Amino acid sequence: MWVAGDRTESDWLELKRRLKAKPPQAQWDEAFKRFHMTRIRTRYIEPMKAIRGIHKDIGEGFAITALSCSLCEFLESTERGHHYRYRRRNDPKVSRFEYN
Repeated sequence: MWVAGDRTESDWLELKRRLKAKPPQAQWDEAFKRFHMTRIRTRYIEPMKAIRGIHKDIGEGFAITALSCSLCEFLESTERGHHYRYRRRNDPKVSRFEYN
């Protein structure tokens, strides 16, 4: 699964392991740039720019607003340390740091 640009879940898990070992500030900077900002750029900013460039007046503003709201929710959940988990009918309840 792709989590940020061309970075995969296994790339993230490896970096996460290194970050838990109290690394130097440079590794935190790398994580911020390569994962957090790349995810924001590729999943929110670039799609908004692409939609804005359509110029057909058939709902582009709504689509950009929806992406903006999704970005706000992502930033809030990141700040709180929460992550979204899709729950099916019989799945267990979400943990303290999850929401659905």
